[in-house]
Formats: sequence, structure tokens, C-alpha cells
Amino acid sequence: MKKLMFMLVAIVCAVATQAATFKWSTGTLTIPGGDDFITSENGSWAATLSLFTDADMKTAVSGAGGLTANTPSGMGALGNTVTGLTEGNTYYGIVTVTGTYQGKDYTISITDPVSIKFKTSGTTTMNFGNAIADAGGWPTGGQGDGGAPEPTSGLLLLVGGALLGLRRKRA
Repeated sequence: MKKLMFMLVAIVCAVATQAATFKWSTGTLTIPGGDDFITSENGSWAATLSLFTDADMKTAVSGAGGLTANTPSGMGALGNTVTGLTEGNTYYGIVTVTGTYQGKDYTISITDPVSIKFKTSGTTTMNFGNAIADAGGWPTGGQGDGGAPEPTSGLLLLVGGALLGLRRKRA
């Protein structure tokens, strides 16, 4: 009986350590226009993961937990562990990161889905780091910025037009 109990405990421990987990991460994010990582001290940051069971993003995953993250890690990443998913399925995810930094609101939305198959054991990680880097980082401007063009662009256009009129035809 004692051997049977030890074997049962060993099996339970083996199953528990092989349980599959599904994690997601934004990858490293820096503050808008800067080189420092985002932290809870330099702004208010949040990320929301939207998961789908199809590449067309028409069938959203319902009942899953861990789809939001509000506290950046030490390397300026937002992420969480998702619960309520089915092992072995393929999931498609998009993420939206929002932040308030120095009184301006910023948003990055990754609309091209990242797909990954949820492994039946170990850890599956859905990382949006490259997608966010490809998005060009935080949009410049933010709230309250009119985005007026610089005057030198208009001046160069006027000078080019004037010089075009002065061009001589050669025979």
C-alpha cells in the first residue's frame, strides 16, 4: 500500500509539473520618444489581448482569464498568463497597448494577428515584441498636438516651383 501511495504522489507531481501554460507578452516597450523602459513610475500603462480561434478573427475566445495587464515587468513589458484555453488548439491574438505619459495619451494597436499553437505541456508564449517594433513604436504627437507641418517643407516646394519656371529649353 505504501508503494502504491508513493507511486500515486509521483504521478500527481509529474502531471502538475507538465501542465501546460499559455503566456503572452508585449515585448520590451520604451516610453514615447525616449530610451527608458516603461514602468509604473513613469506613466500609466495597460495592455489588452484579444484572442480568436480563427485567422479571420470572427470567433472570439470566451471565458478566458488573464487577457489584461497593467503593471510593466522590469524590462518594460506587459503580459499575463491566460487561463481557460484548450490545449492543442491554435489561437490568434491581437493586442492594444495604451498609456498616459506626461499628460498625453498614447496607443499602439497590433491588428495583424499573431498565431500560435497551444502546446499540451510546458509553456507556450505568444510574444508581440516584433509586431510592436514593426508598428514604429508610439505615435508622435499624442493628445493636444496639432501636428502642423514644418515651414521649411513649404519653402522648399515654392523654391523648386520657381526654379522650374526658370529652366531653359535647349535645342
